[in-house]
Amino acid sequence: MIPILRLLRAAAGSDRDLLDRYVRNRDEEAFEALVRRYGTGVWGACVRLAGRDAEDAFQAVFLVLSRKAGTVTGSLPAWLHAVSRRVASDLRRTSRRRNAIEATTARLDLVNGPDPSLREGLALLDEELSRLPDQYRAVLIVCCLEGRSRDEAAVQLGWSEGQVKGRLERAREVLRTRLVRRGIELGGLLLAAAVAGPVPVRADPPSAAAVILTHRVIRAMLIQKFRLVVGALTACVGIALASGVALRAQPDDPAAPNGVANAPKAPPENRPGPQDEGKASPQEQIDESKKEIEALRKRVEALERAQKRPAPERQKVVVTSPMARDVVVAQQYVGKILAHRHINVCAMANGVVAEVTVKEGLAVKKGDVLFKVVSTLYKTKLDTEMAEVRIAKLEMDNAKKLFEQKVISQHELALNEAKLAKAEARAKLAETDLNLTIVKAPFDGLVGRLPEQEGSAVKEGAALTTLSDNSAVWVYFNVPEARYLEYMGNRDERKEGPSIELVLANGRTFPQAGKLGAIEGQFEKDTGNIPFRADFPNPKGLLRHGQTGTVVIRESLKNAIVIPQRAVLEKDGMRYVYVVGKDGAAHQREIVIQHEMDGTFVVNKGLDASDWIVINGVRQVHDGEKVEYEFRKPEPVPASPKMPVEK
Repeated sequence: MIPILRLLRAAAGSDRDLLDRYVRNRDEEAFEALVRRYGTGVWGACVRLAGRDAEDAFQAVFLVLSRKAGTVTGSLPAWLHAVSRRVASDLRRTSRRRNAIEATTARLDLVNGPDPSLREGLALLDEELSRLPDQYRAVLIVCCLEGRSRDEAAVQLGWSEGQVKGRLERAREVLRTRLVRRGIELGGLLLAAAVAGPVPVRADPPSAAAVILTHRVIRAMLIQKFRLVVGALTACVGIALASGVALRAQPDDPAAPNGVANAPKAPPENRPGPQDEGKASPQEQIDESKKEIEALRKRVEALERAQKRPAPERQKVVVTSPMARDVVVAQQYVGKILAHRHINVCAMANGVVAEVTVKEGLAVKKGDVLFKVVSTLYKTKLDTEMAEVRIAKLEMDNAKKLFEQKVISQHELALNEAKLAKAEARAKLAETDLNLTIVKAPFDGLVGRLPEQEGSAVKEGAALTTLSDNSAVWVYFNVPEARYLEYMGNRDERKEGPSIELVLANGRTFPQAGKLGAIEGQFEKDTGNIPFRADFPNPKGLLRHGQTGTVVIRESLKNAIVIPQRAVLEKDGMRYVYVVGKDGAAHQREIVIQHEMDGTFVVNKGLDASDWIVINGVRQVHDGEKVEYEFRKPEPVPASPKMPVEK
């Protein structure tokens, strides 16, 4: 909860507030809030402008922001868009110098799609965005490309909602007009530009390429700033010189009459007055400006020379081959522990609880009395029926005497016998109803909570407590569809079921091994999972109904292909490695991961033991480039994964 509150606190406020907090206190939470706020827009711009190098460009933009945050004066979205264009331009120049533009590499479908007009349209969109004023560019980026609402944009940009609405409408109209002149429709183009895939936010340090790119961009920004300063100073000097020439060309005495030549005046004495004390003469100011221009020119030349220096040579990458061996993989699932018999003990009759003979959590045996419920109605009914039985017996005895005296017939005697049987049956029914007021345990188990105490009035069917038989427990856990299909596909090949363990909340493993008891008949439509049930004996009664635990299923894989996790890269939901071919070039290859172990992956598809893969230096490798490499033997892989639990 504390990290969430910190993040909410950091995300509150305008862009200027967050920038000031980061510049003054190096507040990482404020910078993280800025990344989360504008990461989507920057990522979309990098995808459109940088293509396959979008991830390096994305990292470089925010590295530049971290180092130049104090120099941001205008709108932050507009500043980030300008930096994104500068970074992409630097990447394109570098690619042209290397003469290795990888135009055939897999980009996002949006940018590298079959329609070239879409790519041209997106390029024109970013070009026209860069030409808009900062306030128009910022509101378009926040509202149209990042999908923010007007009130969210108002908070981020520090404007009122009315300003956001008005500037957004004017910005859309200006941009639409400019794009229409170039034969492009604005609506569909904004929709395509807003779709750029997930932002690659991760905890890893930035790549070496992103760091080098950051240094180049910051250096280029500094050079541009120096050029602007030199240009401004040159303009000032030119204006000053022009003003001096104009002053010298003016007549000495404009008030002299026409036709009368002005007499030459003696040059004024260089006697500074009180008001001129501490001020430099115009010539001294010009000399000082020339010195500053010369110093700036030397610094610009030095920076340009440093920019033209060749990049440092790459270090050799390390390659190895995947290892094929037998491994034991473990799959973990969160499970719910239930007693294999768990019921609600209910009242069978209306009445008042007269006696509670058990306590909460007490272990009881089958047939033990749990509750006694007094019902005056059932007791009265039994007394009435017993009285009817006595009357029927007296009548039966009298009928027998009369029959013996041949006063009544056999038929009348049979009627009296039937009346007696009926009265006795009704009495037994009343006695059975009365016995229902005594609640007994139907099996051995543990008594749950007792919501009703002595004196409580209860109705028929009201829950009095629960009873759990936890001599064996059932653990239910959800399995994804892919794992379910894998299990069902290998079930015929197994001689025995998988090994199942239960890890409790304290990190210890339950001493009894379990077995797969059942698989439910249908998948859950909301999650796409199917519930499995594992059965565990519980002879000591350690496990109780309602506990939670982690189910660990261990399976042996024969001749599995195992590689280090550090060799695997992930982009756009695809995992891939770099495979070095016989020509010495590294080629990107997609792989399918079957299982994750401690520092390693078990590969299901895409590699075999004869391939050579890059394990160190993967960030400096590009698809199709030749690399200098050093081969190392495969690292030993543990046969079974380490589990963070105690036995």
